[in-house]
Amino acid sequence: MKNSCLVGFFFFMLACGAQASVEYTFDWDTKGLPFEVKTFHAPISMGDRVGEHGPLVDMVNMPVIDLLGKKKLKLEGSESAVLYLVIKNNGKKDIRFSVVPHSIEPVEASLGLDFRCLCFGHIYTVKAGGLWYRIMKLHHTSPATGKSVIALKHKIFEVKTKDQK
Repeated sequence: MKNSCLVGFFFFMLACGAQASVEYTFDWDTKGLPFEVKTFHAPISMGDRVGEHGPLVDMVNMPVIDLLGKKKLKLEGSESAVLYLVIKNNGKKDIRFSVVPHSIEPVEASLGLDFRCLCFGHIYTVKAGGLWYRIMKLHHTSPATGKSVIALKHKIFEVKTKDQK
């Protein structure tokens, strides 16, 4: 009886995709803005700082593992990753911006995904010629989509005051 329970549990875990690995891509649409956006993989020990954001003097002492760029972030099982989003404003004026809630492709991948990013209806500011950062967390619980690559897309837009046209 004991062995049949273990075999049943094994097949249940396989069916649920308990150890499935998934790769994530990140797309930051900044059309019309003088922004250069980079996503970095950070140590999981930075997890207690998720949500932190603000101006950044330089990127020299940032505790990062890797620049993701066009690379994919691979997560296995019920794994989490801490990410740094860094925006460089190449323009000549300070820019207030916000972010449309992310879209996920395929949409079924939204099951089992918790992405604490920056699309919460807040307004942020990056100074002219300056750097700005946000610490984010992506938690993956093996979504049962059958897809091995999931795209996370955000649209960043400028928030203008009544005085601006």
